[in-house]
Amino acid sequence: MNTQNTKYCLKFDLPEKNQMTSSEFMDSMSNVLIGFEELNQSLMTGISSELNVVSYIEDIEHGSIKIWLKDKAIPFLKKDQLDDNIRDLTSSVPALPFVLIQAKQLVLKWLDEDLDNNQKELKLESSLEPLFKNEQSESLNSDFFQQEKWDKEATKKSASKIINAANKMPKVVFIDNENNEHEVKGQYVYCKSVKVTHDEELEPQTIIGHIVIHGLTFDSNAKKWDFKYNNSVESIDISDVEIASLIVARGKVSIGDAFKVKMEVVEKKTKTGYKNTFKAVELIEAIWISEQQEDML
Repeated sequence: MNTQNTKYCLKFDLPEKNQMTSSEFMDSMSNVLIGFEELNQSLMTGISSELNVVSYIEDIEHGSIKIWLKDKAIPFLKKDQLDDNIRDLTSSVPALPFVLIQAKQLVLKWLDEDLDNNQKELKLESSLEPLFKNEQSESLNSDFFQQEKWDKEATKKSASKIINAANKMPKVVFIDNENNEHEVKGQYVYCKSVKVTHDEELEPQTIIGHIVIHGLTFDSNAKKWDFKYNNSVESIDISDVEIASLIVARGKVSIGDAFKVKMEVVEKKTKTGYKNTFKAVELIEAIWISEQQEDML
């Protein structure tokens, strides 16, 4: 590895006539640059909690657009505090620029792998973790290279931004500090990792509706009864309202008797999909069917 030069380059081929609008080209180029900046910051989580990293423009060449960049370690500051007088702390972690370049090379190689999203994400972790771990073991300062703190999700998200923007452009090339070229190409879409269990529940939603007696077999001590609600038969928890005691006191129940209730509805994830559960929390009105209506049923 070149231990003198720490600059690297992003080369953007210019679009052919009528290939892209000016705004599409500039937006895509901007997203690639922002993506690399975010990639740097995500990779930095595996190196130091005390330092941030920014990429300064060292040079811009013409023809195709070549932007030469150099990563510098700086203290954590707010964006509006960045200026030319910020202290460059790279000398405290001399290996930092080289590790970041190696990590970017690994990410670009990973993006071009012919794997699906899940396989790619596993491959990324197995590629970058040894790099951080190796530097951690060789580092003289135990505060740097903290592989266990690496923000994997941020790295995946920034890589997705880079590749999706690069794929809209004629060609984007990453040129490392030894002048080796790596075309920025491949496919990857970041999807936030969410752990889902079969018992996952959403927050209860409160609704008011009418539940209707549809059968005549009940256990007055049962917590749940079957009612017709919205043209479907649902098992509804009535343990907190006085429906059962009202029916017992009245001494009869008829198909078509209805109860206006306030209910909590919770959507649960099951092994086969999603299911709503119902619990009556307030009885608003009992609507008994008349004998005339009962004779018509």
